Amino acid sequence: GCCVATNVCHCFAGYTGSDCSVSMDSCVQVAGFNTNNSNQLLSGGLRAYYYSDASLSNLLQGSQVDSSIDFQWGGSSPAVGVPGDMFSVVWSGLIRSEFTGWHAFRVFADDSVRLWLNREILIQWTSDQTSSVFLYAGQFHEIRVEMYENYGSASAGLLWQRPNSFFAPVTGDSLFYYDKECLNSCPVSSATGELCSGSGHGRCNNGFCGCELSYYGSDCSQVRCKNSDC
Repeated sequence: GCCVATNVCHCFAGYTGSDCSVSMDSCVQVAGFNTNNSNQLLSGGLRAYYYSDASLSNLLQGSQVDSSIDFQWGGSSPAVGVPGDMFSVVWSGLIRSEFTGWHAFRVFADDSVRLWLNREILIQWTSDQTSSVFLYAGQFHEIRVEMYENYGSASAGLLWQRPNSFFAPVTGDSLFYYDKECLNSCPVSSATGELCSGSGHGRCNNGFCGCELSYYGSDCSQVRCKNSDC
């Protein structure tokens, strides 16, 4: 991995994670879903996990692959068994660009959405916001989008503006998922707030192991890169 800006570390091809120590060939299983030993990386979209509440708590069994996040559900159900109101969704997988340069990401949702990139919060809970990062052509990056809907009309979207282009939905040719269902680094059954690192600076949240501010790494024990490291 290499620091390209303050607090921004980008991994070389084939590796992922906050400190770029996780091989793309491995992914933690979610207990009870798929017990195959192999875990292929497939193109065509992100794994979508639907919850029958607005707090990412009551996960419905199984998942589906969404080729993009570009939904205008209105008052309809977003998936089988999911209510039209009071639901939430997690999309999880990898993203890869064909271009090197600054990429602007835009997320929107009714009611609210949050965007993670490489296990860092790029955009905090919002209804519509844009943020930019520097990406290298051909490299994979972990991406996670969370949204929730309370009442009324529901929608969700993930767009990007690549170098010398306009904003457009991120489509399946740039999105990847594992054939074995997984949510980054914590089993879905892990309680929110449960420690997920030996350092004591990482906590589980709905299948995602997030490091506390100022820490990173697979065990959340390393301090973020400073200007002098870039």
